[in-house]
Amino acid sequence: MFLDMYRWFSMTRDTVRNRDSVRRLAMGCAMGMAIGLIPKDSLFVILLGIVLICSTANLLTATVCGFLFSWVGYALDGVSHKLGALVLTSQNLESFWTYLYDLPLMPWTRFNNTVVMGSMILAFLAFFPVYRISCYIIGTYGPRMRRRLERNRLVQWMMGGEVNAELEGA
Repeated sequence: MFLDMYRWFSMTRDTVRNRDSVRRLAMGCAMGMAIGLIPKDSLFVILLGIVLICSTANLLTATVCGFLFSWVGYALDGVSHKLGALVLTSQNLESFWTYLYDLPLMPWTRFNNTVVMGSMILAFLAFFPVYRISCYIIGTYGPRMRRRLERNRLVQWMMGGEVNAELEGA
């Protein structure tokens, strides 16, 4: 447990120190969004988690965004259900869905669930826009936020530096 806490502490420190590029942070946001939107009892979430760990995306931003987007995904269940039902009940795709369901691991993905299918479609459609918006927001506001964080006593302690003397007197 202590090693896990140290790992998260280390990831937070490295993120604040700006060791990751804007693209890696934005990819973490996009991957976290995809993981957060899809219901967690699907094999797709495990596969996305493996891709996330194997990629160079920032794990801290992926975790935070995954947590936030899991609440968004819950709020979008009605939309996901309608979108998934539309795709899964299409007459043109019926033989394709049957073929996929007969494959060995595909039933574990739960793609035949309307909410899972709709959430996967939403995550796929939103992936690139979330990446681009995250690149813009992190690139524009990241340095300003970093300067503010560096003035915080807790963050200074986490970074291994000493607390500024001018802040101690305040």
